[in-house]
Amino acid sequence: SYREGGNLMLLRELMERAGLPWGETQAAPDTEVTLVTCDSRQVGPGAVFVCIQGGKADGHCYAAQAAEKGAAAVVAQHDVGLPCQLLWDDTRFAYARLCAVFHGEPAKRLKLVAVTGTNGKTTITYLMKHVLEQAGHKVGIIGTVQNEIGGMSLPAKHTTPDPAELHALFARMERAGCDYVVLEASSHALDQQRLAGCWFEAVIFTNLTRDHLDYHHTMEAYYEAKKK
Repeated sequence: SYREGGNLMLLRELMERAGLPWGETQAAPDTEVTLVTCDSRQVGPGAVFVCIQGGKADGHCYAAQAAEKGAAAVVAQHDVGLPCQLLWDDTRFAYARLCAVFHGEPAKRLKLVAVTGTNGKTTITYLMKHVLEQAGHKVGIIGTVQNEIGGMSLPAKHTTPDPAELHALFARMERAGCDYVVLEASSHALDQQRLAGCWFEAVIFTNLTRDHLDYHHTMEAYYEAKKK
C-alpha cells in the first residue's frame, strides 16, 4: 500500500484533499504520510491508521497500538484518547477517500465500469474487457478470479479489494496505460463503502437471488446494497 512515485504528501494536504476536517488534534500537519491503512500490523512512522469497526474486530481497540508504532494520525469515529486522533463520523467513507487521495486519485482519470449482481459478474467483466480491447482500449480488470492489467495477471484476495489495495491497483493500471477498468462490485464492498468516491461510466446489474444473507440478513438489505 505504500505510495509509488508522485509528489510528497503531507498530512494536512491529505486530509484537506480528502475533504476531512482537521479539527482539534496535536497531529503534526507537516508530517510526510507513508501509508494509509486500517491494519494496525502495517503501521509504522508516518502512517495514517483508520479505525474500522468490522464484524469480528473493532479497529478502535488498536488505536493506541498504532500510535505507539509511530502513526502520524489515527482517524476514529469516537474519542480514543490520543493526542494525534482525528474524528470523523464515518471512518469507512474516510478510509476510502484517504486511500484515493494518497494514491493520487487515479480513478478520476480512468473510465470505470462496474458489474454487480448475485451471479454472472465474472463472466460479464471478461466479456466487457474483450469488447473494449477490440475497440482499441487497454483494460484493467478487478474481480473474483484475478486482477489483470492488459495481459498481466495479479492475484485477487477479494472480489472487490479493500480501498488501499483498490486505489493502488487503479494507480498501477493508469501507469501501465489502461484507460478503462472493469470491476466486480460485491454487495459486501458496496455496503462497506469500499467504492466510496468512485464514479462510473456504466453500471451493469445482473440479477438478485438469495445469497449472502448471513451478512445482509434480509433480501431488502441485500437489494439496498446492490442498489448503491
